[in-house]
Amino acid sequence: MSKEQFFVLCRPGQEPSRVVHQFRSESDAEKYGKPRGFTAAIGPFETRFAAELMADFGQGNPHMQTSDDCERIARSLMEEANEAIERGDAIVYDTASDSGQIVGNVKHMEWFRQAVARAIFEDR
Repeated sequence: MSKEQFFVLCRPGQEPSRVVHQFRSESDAEKYGKPRGFTAAIGPFETRFAAELMADFGQGNPHMQTSDDCERIARSLMEEANEAIERGDAIVYDTASDSGQIVGNVKHMEWFRQAVARAIFEDR
């Protein structure tokens, strides 16, 4: 079985994109998306987090032109998030509070580190 890949399916105009996975190629992702109103697929992405960044912030962003750009940005944001969690920055506690969680209970979880990374990105 091939490695799981993530793709961003795009709709025409300003409609939101959607992250999908488990396709072997871009054409397979497009075949899935076409009957559902999606007109193009961007990818492949190695991580779902990078694909989500492209789907949510990539449109019109000159720093997110390729999947490699998004993977690089995602890695950098994850490093910043890990450092912020270690230091106990305010953004960590705000993110936990927004999620209805306690930092000590979730600081080791991947979804939380990604949420902190997203908050860091949105705070810029």
